[in-house]
Amino acid sequence: MQNFIFKNLAEQFSRMANVYFLIISVLTSLPLSPKDPFSLIGTFIFVLTLSAVKEAYEDVQRHKSDEEANMQKCKVIVDGKEVEKIWRNVEVGDIMKVKKDDPIPADMIILSTTDTEHGLCFIDTCNIDGETNLKTMNAMEVSKHIKDEGDLGKLTFDIECELPNPSLYTFSGSVDTNLSESAVSVSVNNVLLRGCVLRQTKTVYGAVIFTGHDTKLYKNASTAPFKVSYLMKMMNRCLLLVFSFQAIICATNTFFAKRFSESDVGKNQVYASNPYFLANDPDFNFNSKLELGIGFEIETWLTFVVAYSNLIPISLYVALELVKLFQVVLINNDKEMYHEDTDTPTNARTSNLVEELGQVKFIFSDKTGTLTCNVMEFACCSISGIKYHTVKTFDSSGSTFLDTNKFKDLGGEANFAQSLFWKLLSVCHTVLAEYPEGEEPDLNKVKYQAASPDEAALVSAAKEMGYGFLKGTPVLYQIKNAYSGEIEQWEILMVIEFNSTRKRMSVVCKSPEGKTLLLCKGADNIIMDRLKEGGEHLSPLGDTNEHLGEFAEIGLRTLCLAYKELGEEEFKDFNEKWYKASLSIDNKDELQDALAEKVENDLILVGATAIEDKLQDGVPEAIETLADAGIKLWVLTGDKQETAINIGFSCRLLVHDMNIHILSGASTVTELKQHIMEIMMKDLKDGESEETKHAIVVDGATLTLALNEEVKSQFLEFGLLCDVCICCRVSPKQKAEVVKLVKDMVVSPPVITLAIGDGANDVSMIQAAHIGIGISGQEGMQAVRASDFSIAQFRFLVRLLLVHGGWAYKRVSKFILFYFYKNMMNVFTEYFFAFQTSFSGQILFADWLSIGYNAAYSSFGCIFGFCLDQDVSATTVLRNPRLYEFSMFGMGFDMYKFFGWMMLAFWHAAICYFLPMHFMNDAKADDGIMMGHWFHGTTSFIALIIVVHLKLGVMVYSWNYLVYAGIGVSLLLFFITFMMLCTYWMSTGTLAWQEEMLGMSTLLFTNSKFWLCIFITSFSAIVPDIFMKYIQSNYSPFPHNIYHEIEMGYNENGYTKPAKKGNANITPG
Repeated sequence: MQNFIFKNLAEQFSRMANVYFLIISVLTSLPLSPKDPFSLIGTFIFVLTLSAVKEAYEDVQRHKSDEEANMQKCKVIVDGKEVEKIWRNVEVGDIMKVKKDDPIPADMIILSTTDTEHGLCFIDTCNIDGETNLKTMNAMEVSKHIKDEGDLGKLTFDIECELPNPSLYTFSGSVDTNLSESAVSVSVNNVLLRGCVLRQTKTVYGAVIFTGHDTKLYKNASTAPFKVSYLMKMMNRCLLLVFSFQAIICATNTFFAKRFSESDVGKNQVYASNPYFLANDPDFNFNSKLELGIGFEIETWLTFVVAYSNLIPISLYVALELVKLFQVVLINNDKEMYHEDTDTPTNARTSNLVEELGQVKFIFSDKTGTLTCNVMEFACCSISGIKYHTVKTFDSSGSTFLDTNKFKDLGGEANFAQSLFWKLLSVCHTVLAEYPEGEEPDLNKVKYQAASPDEAALVSAAKEMGYGFLKGTPVLYQIKNAYSGEIEQWEILMVIEFNSTRKRMSVVCKSPEGKTLLLCKGADNIIMDRLKEGGEHLSPLGDTNEHLGEFAEIGLRTLCLAYKELGEEEFKDFNEKWYKASLSIDNKDELQDALAEKVENDLILVGATAIEDKLQDGVPEAIETLADAGIKLWVLTGDKQETAINIGFSCRLLVHDMNIHILSGASTVTELKQHIMEIMMKDLKDGESEETKHAIVVDGATLTLALNEEVKSQFLEFGLLCDVCICCRVSPKQKAEVVKLVKDMVVSPPVITLAIGDGANDVSMIQAAHIGIGISGQEGMQAVRASDFSIAQFRFLVRLLLVHGGWAYKRVSKFILFYFYKNMMNVFTEYFFAFQTSFSGQILFADWLSIGYNAAYSSFGCIFGFCLDQDVSATTVLRNPRLYEFSMFGMGFDMYKFFGWMMLAFWHAAICYFLPMHFMNDAKADDGIMMGHWFHGTTSFIALIIVVHLKLGVMVYSWNYLVYAGIGVSLLLFFITFMMLCTYWMSTGTLAWQEEMLGMSTLLFTNSKFWLCIFITSFSAIVPDIFMKYIQSNYSPFPHNIYHEIEMGYNENGYTKPAKKGNANITPG
């Protein structure tokens, strides 16, 4: 509890406004303060307490969740016996016993499983990476045979491994046990991580290596980078301006107070003609104010700082958070952004950036799983220079339909190239074959669990062609050959796994014929670079390259297949080096990658595959709408150039009358820079029609050069001049670098960037952008967990930005401006009064009225008036995407608008001060006594309250029950508290909160001049505003002004009837 209090206070006072109010609270408790200390200090403590209670509640919930997890029970083996422990007490070195469907309590190395032959177990990693497919893990070879708990109790081991880190997919270590003479290497496939769940395996035993905060799950639980919206940064600048303005007017008043103190009136304490000058008090003397002994000027300046402390609204952050919270609720509950097929709603994971959704200028999108469904279907292939299609919709000139009958016609098993092609697909993978529990393996009932949809599609295609992957272990794959009727045994000697850097995977295996083969599949450019030069290939290079181009042109994802035969000595030497590299702790991956690079060379090309990944519903329409809204879309994909271009046309990102510039083939930075400048001078700046659209297509190698310091500014300028940019063959790191290039270098005017993706390779890009959007797709939940907002389909992005983003921006902008306006209006009224008090520091409004004004009397109407304000309906926005430009270009909030609102506050304050002073100057009570300063001040305050709410009514477009309730509650609270302050009990009785207010309500409400004054003041203040709004909306309207009038039923022929308001959505074409 003590720790929480100090941490919470430290966090709260990291805000500039809270530090300011702490200083003001201290000043109000000093003799120089013109205000009652309790009024401000009490309110400040209330605001701090409210925030602390919210944080405490969230902290308690987290504590309960942690306690629930830490108090779970688990089993450990101690001296050969099973002992029960709670998770909190698990220690490094414990031997854990985990049963089927139990969660893993700590990171541990697998010692043995109930599958003592192969040491296999199956785990569900959904809680870690969101992937629902089961993964196969292996026990260490030296201990996988142990099944007796007594033997485990006798086991001794010494583990040397990497330090705790967040990498989920790598692990380096070695274990020295009493079961072997030398240490054995441990890889990520031998480790179970905390958060995984054991499936389809009765029992697993493991040695704990990391617990608690050292586990990889916890290391990945770090929060995403804290992001602050551009609008909030602007607001903070406005706060600094207000601070400066306050300091200046306080200094000005101090100057005049000093001049007055040195004048004859000040020195002689003459009453003069000023009824509010404190010299009326015979005990008053200017020098008597020097109670702190810090000088007249400093004390007077501090007095005015306290008097004008309402310039900074104490409740601004709390009220603003409420408005943003309303936007989050609206986003999360929008049924138009709910995906019924997957039962996935849109989720706003933060309220900090809701208004930023309305200012997006650049979208950086992944392709696979973001624009496409990431549901793969084997479509075409190229074998022996012949093009085949397995899906009839891809029938094209020169292509042959391939099925099992055609395969037999081609020679079947006797055709070495054909049979090797399909056997390679059925062996070179890490797929898990899953069957209904308790049933024997049957290819008719198999379900392939794969790390990626591509692998599952390739293995399924091999099964359809007669080479079905039946089941596998780490050392043996069984392939059912439909032509021979036999079950072939392929011994797996080594798996060199795929990663985003290698872009390929290989399997070293022993074929049924006893040959040692390296089977490899990967990206076509990667495989082509590793083929045997001058050698004969099973598929001619020229024909295969031609087919790859044709596949890419119709938007298919391509891979190449290759193999080589390894000699016995060659494999033995490679295996020994691989084993030594696996024992390295610090650079295991680098050493193994270097070895793989050497062995994966001089390959023989077997053929190529092409997989279809269909576009998501509504993607073309969504991209078209976003482009109409003025948003630029950059696609960052790992696909080859032709595939990316074709997908670009399919989703309407590219159009046929667009000038497409391809950046490829440059070998140096100088060459690339020259090429970019030539294109810019020739096509973009030499009189070409402004209506011509341009697009850039750049490959990964060229992009590496383009991001170099010497040329990146030219590349960025080129990209900004174009409407579309497609980057091909990019790595995850390059994705983030492209986003940062635009985010960091385009600063005048600044642009808001948004990154959207669905996989782990998109996380760096999502976190680098101003706004990160994660799509709940086929590649797990890593992108969603790193994002600020999550959606189920790309098409929902249109509604999220154009509708909710546009609304949120306008609501938050108007709220901030209005909040500053109402507080400045309050202080300006006090400022005018200073001239009548000869700058003595006397305040105009009673303390509790000023505090109530900020906290309640003007806040509820402001919050509820703007939190749901809606100038145009969603239907209108989606039909007219250019309405988004108002928020995208920040036309609702800038420094000019802020200064304009300051001047409006000055004008309204002048009316609310001088008119009541003029009207009520000679007002008398029933007993003939002249009304005093508090009478005038309260009249001005009531006029202030009414004008603020009238101005609110002029600004609000959408009147609903919340608006009426907010305004009603504010006015009702004012009336009730005002009447209470005027009672004997609260003014001079038991509480004595505001003795100046005794009987004030009776004096005011029974005076006819008061009512006339309130009417004339309110009328004089608001009529010019209404007139100016009429002029603006009729002679210089924004587009949303016009569409608002159309919705309200106004047109050239006058008023008809309001248009129907309804929800709209982008529907698939």
